[in-house]
Amino acid sequence: MISKVLLVEVQHDYLVVRVTGTSYTASYKPDGSGQLLARYLPPNCDHRAPMSQPEFLAFACQMANDKARELGWIVSRGACGASQKSPSRRDRWRR
Repeated sequence: MISKVLLVEVQHDYLVVRVTGTSYTASYKPDGSGQLLARYLPPNCDHRAPMSQPEFLAFACQMANDKARELGWIVSRGACGASQKSPSRRDRWRR
């Protein structure tokens, strides 16, 4: 279950998405134009993670955008909001 592995936290004025037990961490901050700006992305693959680095980045971006919309930080889908994975695969990880 990805909900036990992937966490989204609000820290001050940015969102942090991380995979527990790995080096996968990504931060996102609203850029003032209704989109999120990705910051502090993981530079390398971490073989302890249940997903690849590109998969993590796709899931992290989607989850950060969903949380930012929930918080009212953004209204429309952000620049990184288009997941590279099909919805069924993304939903499989989010369960």
